[in-house]
Amino acid sequence: NCTLCSAGRFAGDSSSECVACPAGHFAVPDSSTCTLCPAGLYASVGSSECQACDGGYIPDPDANRSSCVACPAGSFAFSGSPNCTLCSAGRFAGDSSSECVACPAGHFAVPDSSTCTLCPAGLYASVGSSECQACDGGYIPDPDANRSSCVACPAGSFAFSGSPNCTLCSA
Repeated sequence: NCTLCSAGRFAGDSSSECVACPAGHFAVPDSSTCTLCPAGLYASVGSSECQACDGGYIPDPDANRSSCVACPAGSFAFSGSPNCTLCSAGRFAGDSSSECVACPAGHFAVPDSSTCTLCPAGLYASVGSSECQACDGGYIPDPDANRSSCVACPAGSFAFSGSPNCTLCSA
């Protein structure tokens, strides 16, 4: 007289009892084997199905896909992603992020950044920049636009390329 196993449990050939599937595996009702969860999904012991980790998390490869682990700063993952993806230049992400965000105007970021860096005095950057740039001669970074663009020096003044301020011409 055979008894069928419930979901999350299996019985091998000539086995007299149902056993819970190990972590990272699942079994539908009446299974004779457990199946490894597909990449990007995880399952705890005795699971009947695999689940996707929330955005910013991936199945923990060191825990046999039994739980989720946060992506480190400078990277992100969509829900169900098998791996964390590094942020590209001009974008950043904190711990457990589901996306990389563009740096604001006047800031820049190198690849894999967890924060954006303010451009040094005399330089500017548009949104999502990977580096800061110097304004042409006669222009300075616009202080009213968060160093996102350049503005011409007023009449009677000048600036060298990369200068943070306009200088009045001497008489």
